[in-house]
Amino acid sequence: MERVEWESLPPAVRDAVQEHIGAVVKIEPIPEGKNSALVAVAHTSTDRVFLKGARACEPAKAAQLEREAAINPYVTAIAPALAFEAAEDGWHLLGFEYVCGHRADYAPGSPDLPKVLETLDALDRLPCPQGGVQLPWFEARLSNYAPPQHLRHFTGRALLHTDLTPGNMRVTPQGAMLVDWATASRGADWVNPADLVLCLIACGHTPRDAEAAVTDVTSWRNADPEAINAYARTTAATWLELYFTATHPWARAAVKAAQQWAMHRWETS
Repeated sequence: MERVEWESLPPAVRDAVQEHIGAVVKIEPIPEGKNSALVAVAHTSTDRVFLKGARACEPAKAAQLEREAAINPYVTAIAPALAFEAAEDGWHLLGFEYVCGHRADYAPGSPDLPKVLETLDALDRLPCPQGGVQLPWFEARLSNYAPPQHLRHFTGRALLHTDLTPGNMRVTPQGAMLVDWATASRGADWVNPADLVLCLIACGHTPRDAEAAVTDVTSWRNADPEAINAYARTTAATWLELYFTATHPWARAAVKAAQQWAMHRWETS
């Protein structure tokens, strides 16, 4: 997605942000994050706020921000709190409390992994929001890539993050905070640890070691092996189709990891 710099925003949009957080004295662009046109840290004289923004003329992206704002009160045990939400001059904007931490290191032997796994375990125990929070069904998101006999395994009412990349885990002295809930969904509870397995493989773990890392997560321990097999096969096919020509290093690593995991599940079934 093409990024928009703070200085290029309409004056009314910048004013709306500053009405909530105070005068902005510095803007720190953030290279990570693919879902929003505006991603930056705003510095005021007393604080820092993480900003995300999408144009209203891009309804899918604006809807992701609306979803992220709606879900935030339910996930603040493991995610930064929403500081403000605003809509102004064709833009939808969110501001979050700033997490003073570093991008998680998922490599084998990383000292970050225990904190990451603690957060995953906490996510496993969070209830899925009900009522006015509209979350897509995970099986519907995969319906173009998997046969019905696989999709039935992915149904459930658990809260899924679905984007557990290292950049979305910010490690602090107190633990790991999970950011960017734009693609949160409802589905089978074991999908969260399965997604982390894929990310661990992409960061250098063997499939066997990646699965071993999440064995203490209740949803993974209770999962039907056939369901995990179906997910590994579906993810391998989906990511290869979606990212066959991708050049981004993470996309290529993730595609390769999905193939490795699917082959591991096939060889050990």
